[in-house]
Amino acid sequence: MSIPFTFYTPTRVIFGRGKLQELGACVNRLGDRALLVTGKTFARRYGYLEQLTFNMESSGVKVSVFDKVEQNPSFETVELGASVCRSLNVDFIVGFGGGSVIDAAKAIALLSIKNGDVRNYIYPYVVEDEVLPVVAIPTTCGTGSEVTRYSLLLDLKAKRKVVVAGYPLIPKIAIIDPDVLKYLPKSLTVYTALDAFSHAIEAYWSKSSQPLSDLFALECMKIIIRDLKNASCKPEARDSLHYASLLGGLAINCAGTT
Repeated sequence: MSIPFTFYTPTRVIFGRGKLQELGACVNRLGDRALLVTGKTFARRYGYLEQLTFNMESSGVKVSVFDKVEQNPSFETVELGASVCRSLNVDFIVGFGGGSVIDAAKAIALLSIKNGDVRNYIYPYVVEDEVLPVVAIPTTCGTGSEVTRYSLLLDLKAKRKVVVAGYPLIPKIAIIDPDVLKYLPKSLTVYTALDAFSHAIEAYWSKSSQPLSDLFALECMKIIIRDLKNASCKPEARDSLHYASLLGGLAINCAGTT
């Protein structure tokens, strides 16, 4: 092979049913204080808030909760989260939720150290300095944000979405447990899987595509085409879709978009 390329991912990926139970053992090396970033309803409604908190505290980590992330996190939300983070002097952040939550966790990790207006870091600015470590636990099978260098935020004043980007934003650990998908409605399973499919297409057609991104993208598309129809009734299909989402994230992280 004569095609030159560069591949980089710092994320330790832990995949499999029941792997959520390993959270405490994974994070205690990151520090003594964690901020658990999540949405307003899912984690609390299905008992995950208590489960995650107990799991980490049993490993000696003090946990504080920030559960104000909305769909399409705003500048104001991540700046508030960063303020909470600084006041508690946390060592790392755990993002439990869909792509919006994980994107918010990344932005909070940045602003907790930079302590500035998020508008200063919008692409084409590229984040190069280290941020607080992020542990990403995705609860949908769509964005692949657990392994990407992007954080998509909403500018309410300008009424547009913007991107904060840079390799330091990539989560240090991703725990991908398909068991969490059992509470995902069929419609949301379909929508998020198609999101992963679109990421794979974008990466495959990108001018910056390379052999590994093509490998990830093609496998992602193949799995979704094969298993999407069974996602609501077969646990194995949900496993596959969560894996496909991971592959889509890896593909777009390598190649970007067209």
